[in-house]
Amino acid sequence: MSSFKAFTASIDKETIPTTIEDALKYPRWKKAVEEEIYALEKNDTWIVTDLPHDKKAIGSKWVFAIKYNSDGSIKRYKARLVAKCFTQTYDIDYKETFAPVAKLNIVRVLLRLVVNKGDDGMEISRLKELLNSEFETKDLGELRYFLGMEVARSSKVGMLGYKPADTPMEAGLKLRGEEMGAEIVDK
Repeated sequence: MSSFKAFTASIDKETIPTTIEDALKYPRWKKAVEEEIYALEKNDTWIVTDLPHDKKAIGSKWVFAIKYNSDGSIKRYKARLVAKCFTQTYDIDYKETFAPVAKLNIVRVLLRLVVNKGDDGMEISRLKELLNSEFETKDLGELRYFLGMEVARSSKVGMLGYKPADTPMEAGLKLRGEEMGAEIVDK
């Protein structure tokens, strides 16, 4: 309970800027802004070009947040540059939109597969190599939480409710093969 109190107390200590001008006054927020710009440029998010004469530019806004560790300490300061897409008009500024969205049930199935098969070091290494060739990735360590779901690994997964027994059948039981009529006895 004390870690929860420390967490809630630490939230009130930090001020989150509401404008880029405020953010740039503080080194930690300025660093977060620089990291976001670096990531946007590295991923070729935009191309600088002349605006066509019959078009208007879409505005943008900086959004700031703080990520916390479970003990209440600050994990990192985040800055995101977001487009003000609500100013666009369909068929004038854009023709179609696409937002890849995964259904929660699919995410749960994939998460269960990862948790159940997550001890295959060679397969995990191959997946990391594949992802690193396509994206910039960061190893965050062992998965604990994902989309609000806590992940717990155990060798007993799927065996909850089973009753353990020293021997799976009664001692001295004689089995007979149906086809051969032979007696099978473990000596």
